[in-house]
Amino acid sequence: MLSNLYLLLTRLFPLENWNPRPRAMIWAFVYRWSTRIFPMKDWQFMNFGYAPLDDEAEMPELEKIDLNDRYHIQRYHYVASLVDIRNLNVLEVGSGREGGAVYIKRHIQPRHLVA
Repeated sequence: MLSNLYLLLTRLFPLENWNPRPRAMIWAFVYRWSTRIFPMKDWQFMNFGYAPLDDEAEMPELEKIDLNDRYHIQRYHYVASLVDIRNLNVLEVGSGREGGAVYIKRHIQPRHLVA
């Protein structure tokens, strides 16, 4: 349901038609409203996800609890695996509801992660 709302909003208010300030204000309102409506356990990722076009692309092995968030996790996996961050200190900026940070900490295992 939430994804349908976001798709509707992006169709009604295409990003290229808005100046940055009003667009930021609208999306800030939508974010605050949706975080009050949807509990943390039901919504842990705030990205549109990623699906590679190449069938040969490396895909993360997911646990059963991760399957509903497959495309969101694939985005974090793709970006975080461009550089080997194991045993490094990592800062994730704009972590939203921290679903990606949890995935990175659990599966890629940096030394320390701040989100």
